[in-house]
Amino acid sequence: MVRSIKNIIIMAIAIGFSIQAVVNILTQFKTLVEAKRLNTEYRTKIEQLKEENIRLEARIDYATSSAYIQQQARDLLGLGNRNDYWLIMPNEAGEVDLVPRENISNDKPPWKQWWELFTR
Repeated sequence: MVRSIKNIIIMAIAIGFSIQAVVNILTQFKTLVEAKRLNTEYRTKIEQLKEENIRLEARIDYATSSAYIQQQARDLLGLGNRNDYWLIMPNEAGEVDLVPRENISNDKPPWKQWWELFTR
């Protein structure tokens, strides 16, 4: 009888270890599947970020080029080269025109213009 109780205990322990081993294997398999999914997700994200990085570098190169800087100076600040011609179109909405104009008045002599400049 002692032997049968001993065998039952050994069998219970063996079954317990077997169940624990199966649970561990299933847990490891679940962890492996999740890691593969995350790996694929991160690789996709890395590729997207690389493509975005290339686009942003191209934009930086364009934004630091002299052609872009000249275009912005002309469009936003109204600055240009000596050989540029400005065509001023009338505004339909009555907006304020911010394009610089050369305002030369020959009505007054230069000494009077200087005098007014410093006395006003």
